[in-house]
Amino acid sequence: MTIIKANSAHPYKLNASLSSVVEKLSFTTQLLQLSELESRLFFDNDQESSEKLTLALVVIDELMLIFPELSTILSKIKGIFEEHIGVLNNRCEALEKSMCNNSEDFKRLKKRYKKLALESLDIQAQAKDRRMKAFELKKEKNKLSEELLKKNDELIKLTEKFKRMEKELHHCLHKLSMGVNIKELSIQIPMRTNTKFDIDSQLSPIGPNFEFTPSPGGHEECFSPLYLQVPN
Repeated sequence: MTIIKANSAHPYKLNASLSSVVEKLSFTTQLLQLSELESRLFFDNDQESSEKLTLALVVIDELMLIFPELSTILSKIKGIFEEHIGVLNNRCEALEKSMCNNSEDFKRLKKRYKKLALESLDIQAQAKDRRMKAFELKKEKNKLSEELLKKNDELIKLTEKFKRMEKELHHCLHKLSMGVNIKELSIQIPMRTNTKFDIDSQLSPIGPNFEFTPSPGGHEECFSPLYLQVPN
């Protein structure tokens, strides 16, 4: 029978009479070693994750010493763990690098955001000021529009008044012209009217205070001819 000494990878031969005793001693020793490894692996919760991982790899090495027949599979498991740990470390380095770059980007974005926030506040203040100015200008525009309407009404009234005054002035000038040429105006009286009213002459001068009204449809501006025809 071949058995293995504790903490040794080299097997040696025992005679058959001692085999049962050696087997019991070897099994007891293995249990004690396993119990020690278990306490080291499961009852130390204050360790960091990296320390626990290192301890797990050490436990695998000691298991290969305690159970040499499991050394192949334990070595394979350890290799898989180490390979996966290497991949995780590479990813961790890449993540740390990315986080560093992202941190720099975040700082730049934060700085840019503050700048944009200040610009936004300034633009909002300018917009508020322009709205106030636009409101004041609108009020002033409405006021000027009202004043313009009043001025237009006044202008219309003044225009009408001017036309009336112009007409009155023209009429006065016409009367004045008639007064200046009063000596040249005479009324031609028909023979029948002359005989009926015992008028000495058919031509009767118009006195300075004489007023008459033109015939309907005639012009007020002038009297033509110079002699007015009196009906029979």
